[in-house]
Amino acid sequence: MKYILWIWALSLMPLLGWSQNAIYTDNGELVATAAPFLDASLEEGRLYMELPLTSLEEPMLLTRIGRLSRYDQKQVVFRKSGNQLVLEETRVWSETGVWISLQNDPDLERNVLGVFPILEEHGEGYRFDITDMLFDRSVGWGAISSDPMVPALNKLIGVKLLDDELMIKMQLGHQKESAKIVQPVHYSFLKLPPPMEPRRFDYRMGFWNESRTMGQHLNNYVASIARWRLEKKHKDRKISVPIKPITFMLSPDIPKKWRPYVKAGIEEWLPAFEAAGFNVNLQLKVD
Repeated sequence: MKYILWIWALSLMPLLGWSQNAIYTDNGELVATAAPFLDASLEEGRLYMELPLTSLEEPMLLTRIGRLSRYDQKQVVFRKSGNQLVLEETRVWSETGVWISLQNDPDLERNVLGVFPILEEHGEGYRFDITDMLFDRSVGWGAISSDPMVPALNKLIGVKLLDDELMIKMQLGHQKESAKIVQPVHYSFLKLPPPMEPRRFDYRMGFWNESRTMGQHLNNYVASIARWRLEKKHKDRKISVPIKPITFMLSPDIPKKWRPYVKAGIEEWLPAFEAAGFNVNLQLKVD
């Protein structure tokens, strides 16, 4: 069962996925979707991925939601080296005109997260096993438990493919004092669109910037404000649908009694977006 909430709104960002390659009518109805930019299958407890040639060396976003629902992200690329694929975290050129350094080290240009033997090579791409990297605590995520691991409890649970996103659900086993526990972890690979034109951050305004929240500062950061990519499809109209709506996937774990309240909370944003010039349309689909 899945719950898909179509809305152009600003909420639940760290917990939900954003799909960008769907095709919609002016009324917001889905008419077509592009082929996934990645593919994957779960076989006998191992996760095998298919990397199309079109996604090789293309930047993508790798996210992780783990301990205490901590949300981490890295911009990564897959590169081919001989008969292997290498997954690298790369520094990012910001549209504000500076390099965003890795691990606060301006001399560090890339960080190798995983090396994967190519199991099968065909005309459209490469097949490889990514399982071990998903369980590797040395990759460098921000919120990793220091408790001893219990590998017997580690498990890949499932994989979901969207238009421009590959979602992975798994669990990690830990020894916490005298108890053995499991921690749910979710990974996503997301295709990145072309960069937006930046809107510069200013500490005197109540914006979030790329990496920090706004506080009491005496100087200004060089950063862009964090915002959704909402662009009018009909720029000559006072109110228009967006070129691309924002798509939210709601977890089926939300109890039924709370779903009307989640929906009502998001609907509170609708007047603000209409005032900003966007014709919004809210649909809750339950399959």
